[in-house]
Amino acid sequence: MAEDGVRERRSGRMGRIGRREAIAVAALLAVLAVAVATAFVILRTPGPRGEFTVVTGRDASRTGIYAALIDEWNACHAGDGPQARLIELSGITDLQRADMLRQLQSDGPGYDVLNLDTQWIAEFARAGHIAALGDDVDTSGLLRNILDATSYEGDTWAVPFIADAGLLFFRSDLVDREDLEAEGQDWGDTLAVLRDAAEETGRNDDHGYAGQLSAYEGLTVNALEVANVEGHGLVDDQGSLRADLTGTSQRAALRLIADRLATGAIHPESLDDTEIDSADRFTAGEVIAMRNWPVWYDDLAERPGVRPVDELAGREDRGEDPDGGEIEFGVLPLPDSSAVLGGQSLAVADASPHRDAAIDLIEFLTAPEQQRRLFHTAGYAPVREDAYHGEVAEGVRSDCDPDGGPTAGVEERRGAYADLLLDSVRGARARPPTPYYQRFSQTFYTGLHPLLKASARGENLHLGELADLEGRLQNTLSGH
Repeated sequence: MAEDGVRERRSGRMGRIGRREAIAVAALLAVLAVAVATAFVILRTPGPRGEFTVVTGRDASRTGIYAALIDEWNACHAGDGPQARLIELSGITDLQRADMLRQLQSDGPGYDVLNLDTQWIAEFARAGHIAALGDDVDTSGLLRNILDATSYEGDTWAVPFIADAGLLFFRSDLVDREDLEAEGQDWGDTLAVLRDAAEETGRNDDHGYAGQLSAYEGLTVNALEVANVEGHGLVDDQGSLRADLTGTSQRAALRLIADRLATGAIHPESLDDTEIDSADRFTAGEVIAMRNWPVWYDDLAERPGVRPVDELAGREDRGEDPDGGEIEFGVLPLPDSSAVLGGQSLAVADASPHRDAAIDLIEFLTAPEQQRRLFHTAGYAPVREDAYHGEVAEGVRSDCDPDGGPTAGVEERRGAYADLLLDSVRGARARPPTPYYQRFSQTFYTGLHPLLKASARGENLHLGELADLEGRLQNTLSGH
């Protein structure tokens, strides 16, 4: 065999190497092994113990505001304890979670402050990776539904940092706002209005709506939102999972998605789309409306030929279309106040030796001034009501001068959008605070996606298929 021949050639070469040479080679290999191991430890160690690390997913706003706020805190604490070092991970949430867990499970120094997607808190708390905060952190002024989402088994494990709630972005130049916000309007009514608006354009390639229906966490969220009907969705008002896909309202909601995919009212290629794909379809004129997160508001407003409707925006910079055309968009809460609560929360690693400094930084990042800057500068939804209005520093300082630089009112840039976003965040429903959420979500989207694919081809969504998926979901929630 070829493998045996290789071994024979290696054996012959070793036989010709003298004892002294063999010892020298062995010593060299030992040195190399130590060097490689040392390099590996250096690469995987977040930082020296003279500083503490803050790990987060990528700053989706691309403004650099996360780094600037950390720099400001460091400037205010120069020479007074450890400095904070920001580590930005992948923009893909599953990769963020995997990296955090790998570091926290390692024997060496790990991360100190973790900016966790809120739905991971129960999992990290149950595993002992993060510390209960108790009364050590001031949480006064935080929105109650967001704060509740950081609790697990009676303890608070993190402090809300960024809020998130799905919004309906629509072409206000092609569909009237009043037609989308009629009293009692549900998802079926909204999709019908958008379908009619698409047909009125007279273009065969126009569709009513785009969502994030690819096989990832986005599909879980989108499906949960459509199934959140009058408090009888897959998640109840207490944030507990009701895994009843075969119930009348839940089955009807999933069939609604399937049917609208089949008719083209929902763009069929949404089945391969993430958030950026939806935004691209929207600004390319392929759809009348899309569901997306608040951070996309600024992204849209900065694209050439795209601007928010006048009554929505305050003083907003708007892109110019070199071809002279323009897309005007409006924003509304999702139908039937069905938004799923998203966002990130700041937790302290259980093994961190820098708990006091970590808590001080967390309180700084969640204070009203910093929350206003996150909203005003980068478009992130604040976690406290008093940050949606009021005076804010223009830009972000990297020094420690609380009175340095000009200020502006949040309203001057955000206008009526601030109140609309606040209402959406305040009414959003939490995902279930279960340590098995990641497994539940993966089971849900991998099971549902092929059913929706088949529906887009004209096949029926059968009760038996949903019952089978429901059984698998119930197993995941039991830890199996």
